[in-house]
Amino acid sequence: MKIPVVPYSTPPAELVTCTGWWYHTSHGDGPLPDALAQWDYLTRMTLSATVALNLPRVLRSCRLRPGSSAALVVTAASDHTRTERRTALVPLHPGTLQAPIQFDLDGAELGGRLTLTTLLVATDPDPVDDLGATEPGSILWRHQQHTRLQGHSGQFPTDAEDFGITRPHLQHAGWVLRVDTSDPETAFLQAVRLTLNSSNRRVAALLGGEQGSEVENLGRLIDWDVTRQLVTCGLDLEEVVAADVDTEGTSLAAVLRNMVAAVWPSTSPATVREWRSSDPERFEAHLLNHGRIP
Repeated sequence: MKIPVVPYSTPPAELVTCTGWWYHTSHGDGPLPDALAQWDYLTRMTLSATVALNLPRVLRSCRLRPGSSAALVVTAASDHTRTERRTALVPLHPGTLQAPIQFDLDGAELGGRLTLTTLLVATDPDPVDDLGATEPGSILWRHQQHTRLQGHSGQFPTDAEDFGITRPHLQHAGWVLRVDTSDPETAFLQAVRLTLNSSNRRVAALLGGEQGSEVENLGRLIDWDVTRQLVTCGLDLEEVVAADVDTEGTSLAAVLRNMVAAVWPSTSPATVREWRSSDPERFEAHLLNHGRIP
């Protein structure tokens, strides 16, 4: 792990501590693990943590005068969607001993490895001497935590729009999946996009993080339909049928091959494609069972 070296004083480790992140979703909650299996692109996740610090002592150890101001800043970064944004800004007041932090993340923003970075920054530093930070935004302390968001569903961009405005001919549809198969070697992230219809009542409830059996069943149905469409696209591509499983692959062909293997782990794509043609009921029944669709 790289340890940043800065040209000013920073506090001893024992003066600033983070409890670690907790997650809260419709699937459950608890300490944020190294890998979050029960997660998909439809999940809205609430994250919370508490930073414990004695701000006067921290400022003193950093060679900053008591009147200096500081804040906690949290950023969330996702490697699959290549996004990073500030998710929380918590100003600290003199005498602060504990600072609770909480924010929401939409599944559409996430995928792959999620990195949460918590920073203590001097927003208006007033140094005692040359050892104190002088620039606003100077980082006095940092904490990072990573988790891997499991499942193939979260590996491609997802957005939402009002189909009544953008796609009038599809205004009654709940979602549309676009897969560009013109170049199987292109990055999967660039070739696939799921668009949800925000004007659909049930989809809107799902996007809003509502809970209940109706919302849960809709999420399961969307996940099944996305899997079905992607598997079908994969079986139509010779580059997928002829490929070996590559769990590290990021191309469209590689990811689609991995998806076929996830549904039929011990059967070759060529055999699955033959089943789809000769015994479609068997093919569809297996997909239904895989998606746990009643």
